[in-house]
Amino acid sequence: MLSVSESRRESLKLPLNRSLSEPGPGSTNVIVVTSSSAPSKKCKLEETVSLPASPNSDPAIVFRTVIKAIRVMEVGELSRRIVENEQTQNRSFLILDCRPFLAFNCGHIAGSVNVNCSDRFNRKRLQVGRATLADLTPSNEAKDLIRRRTCREVIVCDDSTADLDNLHSNHPLFLVLSALWADNRDPVVLKGGWREFNKHYAHLCESSTVQSPTIIGCDSMSCDPSLNEPDIENTPATRVLPFLFLGNERDAADLKGLLDLRITCILNVTAHLPGYHEEQGIKYKRLPASDSGHQNLKQYFDEAFEFI
Repeated sequence: MLSVSESRRESLKLPLNRSLSEPGPGSTNVIVVTSSSAPSKKCKLEETVSLPASPNSDPAIVFRTVIKAIRVMEVGELSRRIVENEQTQNRSFLILDCRPFLAFNCGHIAGSVNVNCSDRFNRKRLQVGRATLADLTPSNEAKDLIRRRTCREVIVCDDSTADLDNLHSNHPLFLVLSALWADNRDPVVLKGGWREFNKHYAHLCESSTVQSPTIIGCDSMSCDPSLNEPDIENTPATRVLPFLFLGNERDAADLKGLLDLRITCILNVTAHLPGYHEEQGIKYKRLPASDSGHQNLKQYFDEAFEFI
């Protein structure tokens, strides 16, 4: 027997027989016959048939149905469940963070997975079905965690959304919720998002070596990091992944900083900088690329991937 939420999911799915190859019930089969005796330009169909539409294909109906089915969780409940699961060593839920990749690496809830669909390109890919949530995660471990489906309940957070009524259908949070709901998961929204959780439970969060810059007047609906560009030359090395940092010439020359971060290998993407600390055991790989918009970096991808 299907639950209420499952029956709603089923009602929104387009049956497989609603296709050109196999029209659904009540539609007329159309056979196109060509004859060599008749000119191709004058050949026409005697009868044309419109295929039946999906019963609930209206985006507004889908939007309202998904939003109505989503549960909202307070930050206090999530903190309690995280602590309980740490004690039992058996997490029964998954936390997805749909903020931009750089914002996630500046700080996030411990154990959460980043789904990067904040840019227009990835949002479009997710909307049209050319990408899955697993495709938009940065690490293989995170991809496997989503694909294994060991956790049916998935808690989703963005920067600070507290009211789903103000959410629009193109918002990253809604796109992630829709993808989970269509995949027969049980998506839950964290009320207040990352900001609210970090405000009360910072001890349950992780952060990189660089703090996220504060953007005045930026909310979860229209946050543009480019409004407050950091000083790249004076920014410390930034952790991109647990084993991968992004730095500049100053970072590469700072032996103490490299040792503090336990960095043992440096990928030097310049045409002139030397391997500063090879005698101290640091392993270097140089890709002689120029700092120019006309530089073809694609030719170096395989070498870079192999070294990393």
